[in-house]
Amino acid sequence: MKKNEETIIENFKKKLTKSLKYIIATSVVILFVGGSELGAIIQGEYAYKQTYWLTYCSSGFVSLLSFSIFFNFSYFKTTFKQQKRLFLQASLFSVFWFLANYLYSLALTKTSVASVISLEQLATVLVFVFSFIFLKEQFSWPKTISVLICIVGVVLIACSDANSSSSNSSSSNSSSSNSSSDSSLTSNLSSLLNLKNLQEQSLNGAIGDILVVISTIATALYMVLFKRLIQCELTLLQVSIFLGYVGIWNLLLFWPGIIILDITQIESFALPTTSIVWTLFFVSLIVNLLFNFLLNWGIAVTSPLFMRIILAFSIPISTIVNYFLEQTNLTTLWTIGAAFVFIGFISFSIIDHFNQQSIQLQLDLQNNFSNLNIDQLTINNNEKGNENNNENNNENNNEN
Repeated sequence: MKKNEETIIENFKKKLTKSLKYIIATSVVILFVGGSELGAIIQGEYAYKQTYWLTYCSSGFVSLLSFSIFFNFSYFKTTFKQQKRLFLQASLFSVFWFLANYLYSLALTKTSVASVISLEQLATVLVFVFSFIFLKEQFSWPKTISVLICIVGVVLIACSDANSSSSNSSSSNSSSSNSSSDSSLTSNLSSLLNLKNLQEQSLNGAIGDILVVISTIATALYMVLFKRLIQCELTLLQVSIFLGYVGIWNLLLFWPGIIILDITQIESFALPTTSIVWTLFFVSLIVNLLFNFLLNWGIAVTSPLFMRIILAFSIPISTIVNYFLEQTNLTTLWTIGAAFVFIGFISFSIIDHFNQQSIQLQLDLQNNFSNLNIDQLTINNNEKGNENNNENNNENNNEN
């Protein structure tokens, strides 16, 4: 009876974990799209372009999760040495965290969104490679093909955005050249200014691309090393505590950057001036807090690569949201790219599901085999014990 009850409980936990996996994935997509839209509104429509300050506040706000330890303070007292080691390890993860978020946001101010999205998919490749190196995952051709299909789809979406933006800019340039054709001097000056702007754009584009590459390396290292650090599925409380430690380190390590950037006039410090921006600012902090928490919990429950595929899947979802909000056009190239991402995500989920089932089947077989061996040893020991008892009884009878 006890074995049957344990089997029922284990099966229930497995079903709950599978359901939890897709609940987390759906929530991560929604929060990622919502956070991106909020960031675009704050820095775009309301021109509050405090990239470093926004990143610092968003990263530091996560420290509030450390207070979750007071909900179970006895757990902290029983694992004090472990918590101390975890707090020190969080310092390295805070560096990866801050670099990944700040450099990505800074790259958006230097180069096009299409370029950033395309290069950011390098993180998916790096997570794929680092998983083999640090997590010792087995190579799988079906899984590799699924990842490549997703990456190709994202690149096609980025190219679609680039083509639409270039067509808009070319049309605006042609209209301005027609209006300025009356004066040759004005056209020469405008051509020189355009040449200078193109040089600045190319330089900023190169800098932005470099920033994205560094950001993707930091992202991939964070996700894979976090999975290796935990080495097992963390509970809700443990994920909260660890992220709280990362947030505390962000507050301690990166506050000098605000002063340095303000003194050098690279980014002059300024607080929001309107109540609307303040409201959007706090809402974005809460959204980013929930996103980062669920992303890390998703890594703990599933794998870094699965969560990266989820983030790639959120890109076409974000474009669809923009379509309804801003009435943007969805091109044929975008449709093909979105189909690639969708097919890659579905195929990866199916392959991952069957891989997990095969791994679980192997573990069940090993457990059953070990249980059979234990039962066989028990039977043998009982038989030997019975034989010894019979021999002793026979000897006692002979003596009598």
